[in-house]
Amino acid sequence: MSVVHFRLIAFDLDGTLIDSKKDIADAANELLRSCDAAPLAEERIGRMVGDGAATLVARAFAASGIQRPDDALARFLAIYDRLLLHHT
Repeated sequence: MSVVHFRLIAFDLDGTLIDSKKDIADAANELLRSCDAAPLAEERIGRMVGDGAATLVARAFAASGIQRPDDALARFLAIYDRLLLHHT
């Protein structure tokens, strides 16, 4: 019988124990505005969440009908890092 030791166990509980939708939407909309796009409704962005940040960013730009810049994901992550606990 072998013994396995774990140093870290991580859980992805976003939306389960906390509601971070407003902070995610605020970050996505700040990114869109920085690219001269109109913001999207929080509920609409909330429906885009679920397959990772890269997919969220792609969906937000597709919904806005504008070209996604190459650095859009990096920009979103930097914005979200700054906003992630404003409403969560």
